Amino acid sequence: MEMLPPTGWGDVATKAELDAPGAGLRGEMAGLRAELKGDMTELRAEPKGEMAALGSCLELRMAQPTRTLILTIVGFALTVWLSLLGGSLLG
Repeated sequence: MEMLPPTGWGDVATKAELDAPGAGLRGEMAGLRAELKGDMTELRAEPKGEMAALGSCLELRMAQPTRTLILTIVGFALTVWLSLLGGSLLG
């Protein structure tokens, strides 16, 4: 106590006075954390929606060429099979 300045007890800070700014800062940090969490959730949801839209767009564009390819392969396989069957029946 001898090391204290000669002003008086009224000028000495209490533990509660020292903790008050920290409590305010903790409250502000909690608010910022919640805001950041909300922003991150929005940012994560946005690409998912765009990827779903892109996927459906690609499905529509890929449907016709895929269908044509499958029909071509099936037609070719049937032609080869019928040719071999006809050749074995006639030959």
